[in-house]
Amino acid sequence: MGNARNCLDVGAGTGSTTLRLLETVPTRRVHAVDINYQMLRRLYEKLGQNADFKERTKISHGDCLTALNTVKESIYDACVMMNVLFALDEPIPCLKEIHRVLKSDGIIVLSTSDEATDIEALFRQIQSELETEQKWDTKMQTLHANALARNREILTIIRRYSESDVIGFLKEAGFEKIRVIARRQYVGCVFIVSAHKRLETSEPPGIPAVMGREVTHDAVVRL
Repeated sequence: MGNARNCLDVGAGTGSTTLRLLETVPTRRVHAVDINYQMLRRLYEKLGQNADFKERTKISHGDCLTALNTVKESIYDACVMMNVLFALDEPIPCLKEIHRVLKSDGIIVLSTSDEATDIEALFRQIQSELETEQKWDTKMQTLHANALARNREILTIIRRYSESDVIGFLKEAGFEKIRVIARRQYVGCVFIVSAHKRLETSEPPGIPAVMGREVTHDAVVRL
């Protein structure tokens, strides 16, 4: 996210990405949004261990539209959306609302699954890592089996949007400079894409605006 000072984390969950954003820029503020109250409670507990992080974080419980409907236009420098899009039946209204609250040339970076996502390979990798870390005990095996079963149940949802679908959603929401940053990440399960809100300029007609700096993103993904 470069040095973006005011960030939005849509689908923050238990806060992996929120905490990374707070760590990387000491003056950064983050607005964390999620519809799952229990996950946000866990995030709040994590923030309680760091007074500075807690002071720089706002937490909102609700879906994207509900959480942002009282936010003024052009507030945030950047938005991250890690593995959320596939779960939205109507992603365009959410993306339009994010577009509204981003500043001129603000960036959104999102990761999401596609039609080739292989959850079996993902969970085999998770098991292998847990075994290597000697964390593959009975409790972890049960948690792993339950999570895999839930993902199998929603596999058609996980795979419902293609890369071209997501690019189309971003265009319809008003974003420009759409760029696929990486494909087949996280055991081949997700791709990462960035897009910008149009750069507003006061230059006279006929003089091209200089577009903003290229922004790189050290992606933090979760599924």
